[in-house]
Amino acid sequence: MKLSTLKVHADFQRVSAQGRRWSGAAFILYARAWPPETACLTPPWRLGLTASRKMVGGAVARNRARRRLRALATDILTGEAREGLDIVLIAREAALSRPFELLGQDLRQGLRRLDLLRDTSKVRVP
Repeated sequence: MKLSTLKVHADFQRVSAQGRRWSGAAFILYARAWPPETACLTPPWRLGLTASRKMVGGAVARNRARRRLRALATDILTGEAREGLDIVLIAREAALSRPFELLGQDLRQGLRRLDLLRDTSKVRVP
C-alpha cells in the first residue's frame, strides 16, 4: 500500500506542535490524530519524512535515510498502526547504518509508547 505524504511545511509544523513525540536512536517520531470529522475523507495515514544536513549529512546520505524510513513506515504502518494519523519521522545519522530489523523494533516501540498501535484484542482469529 502506498502511503499518502505530507508535503506542506504547515502540516509538518502542525504535527510537531500539536502531536505527541517519541525519540529513538535512528529517528524522532511525531504523531497526531486527525479530527473525527476528517477521518473518513482521507487515506489511512499521512507520512512526512525529514532528513536534515545537520543531523544526517550530504544529499546522498539524506536520500538514503529517507528511502529506508519510507520502506520501514510502509511495512509497519500498513499492518500495525491505527488509522487516522499524521506521522512525521525525522531521521538521525543512525538511520543510515542501523539494521532494518532494529529500525522496525524502534518504530513499533515508538508506536506502542504513544498508544498508536491497532487494538488487536478485538480481532478474532479463526
